[in-house]
Amino acid sequence: MTDAEVERAIARVREGGVDDYEVVVRAFQGRLRSVVANSCPPGLEPDEIAHLAFVEAFRKIDAYRPDTRFFAWLCTIARLILLSELRKLRREARSREHYLEAVAVDALEAELETGSELDELRVRALRGCLEALPEHLRQAVQLRYDRDASIDRISQRLGKSAGAVKVQLFDTRRKLRDCVNRKLAMQRG
Repeated sequence: MTDAEVERAIARVREGGVDDYEVVVRAFQGRLRSVVANSCPPGLEPDEIAHLAFVEAFRKIDAYRPDTRFFAWLCTIARLILLSELRKLRREARSREHYLEAVAVDALEAELETGSELDELRVRALRGCLEALPEHLRQAVQLRYDRDASIDRISQRLGKSAGAVKVQLFDTRRKLRDCVNRKLAMQRG
């Protein structure tokens, strides 16, 4: 279709020939979609932007100056619509971002409020687990964590090598962790 045929169709649309706008759409639809698709980010549909541009161009057809480049005018309309949609996406993203921040703050606040209860339960469970340990293991834990004794000092006190004390403390910490987790799980459920 030639530019002259498109200009004649536009003139008929301006005079009230609504059906003639189909000629204009067919003439530029593929090209406009291509132009929009090249600028369209994920989250926006190029076909939708092109459709909105054609609708807006129809609504403002009287603002078009005949014998200028209609396609350039149409692309400008599409670009403005695309910019508007991008601004909406940015606002929505900010809202989601603030929403996520608010949810995170609420979750942290709830965790902090219940955290002291959980800490108390954990301490009680740990005390119970410590009491259940054999005396020699309990003594090693108390020396290390209550009295801040070094591995060398504990090994001298218990008459074991430093390596043996490290292994024993490692195993005891694992046993205590498992015991505390079991007790907490039983209290929850």
